[in-house]
Amino acid sequence: MPDTPTILLLGHETTLHQSYSPIRLRAVVGEAAYRGVRVLLARSADCDMEAERIRAHEYVDGAWRAVDVPVPRLVVAAAPPTRPAHRVVDAWLRARTKVLAFDGYDKHQMAAMLAAYPHLKPHIIPEEVLVAERVEAQIAEWLAGGPIVVKRADGSLGTGIFFLIPQGDEVAVHKDEHSWRGTRADAIARVMGAIRVRMGYRTYLVQRFIDTHDLAGQPATVRADMVRRPDDGWDFFRLTGRVSLGSKLISNRAKGSALIDAESYFIARGAADPEGKVREAQALCRQIASTLCQQPGLGACYEFGIDLAVDQDLQFWFLEANKRPLANGAEIERMMPAMTYWLSQLDG
Repeated sequence: MPDTPTILLLGHETTLHQSYSPIRLRAVVGEAAYRGVRVLLARSADCDMEAERIRAHEYVDGAWRAVDVPVPRLVVAAAPPTRPAHRVVDAWLRARTKVLAFDGYDKHQMAAMLAAYPHLKPHIIPEEVLVAERVEAQIAEWLAGGPIVVKRADGSLGTGIFFLIPQGDEVAVHKDEHSWRGTRADAIARVMGAIRVRMGYRTYLVQRFIDTHDLAGQPATVRADMVRRPDDGWDFFRLTGRVSLGSKLISNRAKGSALIDAESYFIARGAADPEGKVREAQALCRQIASTLCQQPGLGACYEFGIDLAVDQDLQFWFLEANKRPLANGAEIERMMPAMTYWLSQLDG
């Protein structure tokens, strides 16, 4: 198929047709067929650097079939390389073709990048990296100023996050599905017991807790799902409020939150001008996405899932920008602009 635009989607540990969700696979294959694009799936180990060929898989006649192909003009990486062997393949591909990939910046690094810009700094939640030699003192100092969050800088899916909420002489501690109440010293000791060993190989943060509950008392954040345009602007394929059912403190989809359209969300939050808050959220997320893409290692990012906390004054606070967001319930809507951007990179 010499005249057919060809795009390779690259995984590292597994071939993507074995690891992608069925709906994401169908969205990719369906959009490719609609656009007349040849989409190949492979992993790092499938790249034969000596022969300069790739052993990929292609969906043909209702089944995934093995194909042997030269390096295509565009490779879209599904994840950053983490192992030495993956980095070797990544460098080999970058020397031969265009690769849409990104470095694995953690939550603290992204927040620090954005805080350097005066127009974005008011939206950055105060935080500090925990240092092993004085971690207990750090947590105690932050807790003296009010509710806090302790979490991994590289965490995902909203797991392993500690919420410490002072309540009179006691502190309520929430983590995943569990809650506990005790003295301040006991609360700090409980957190320390869980993270002390892990701090040897992971970075942890202490962060100010933003009270982002709705009028019904349920934690409720905003999620902007965005894809880059060929002109380097950004389009939203979904902007929603995420409401945590059962008043869990985590409101992401992985924890079973409900999605509502953004305008309804702001009505439920009591906004005097819900449409204006939607526009404000969109403008902020565009600024965040555009700013991040100016940073080293992030210039090739073509999509973000940006999470915002919304405090009781309806002020927006940046939570995180997911570089590989799940698009549960909107895979087809995601793939349409994503494919448009991929194809534009073939023309560039």
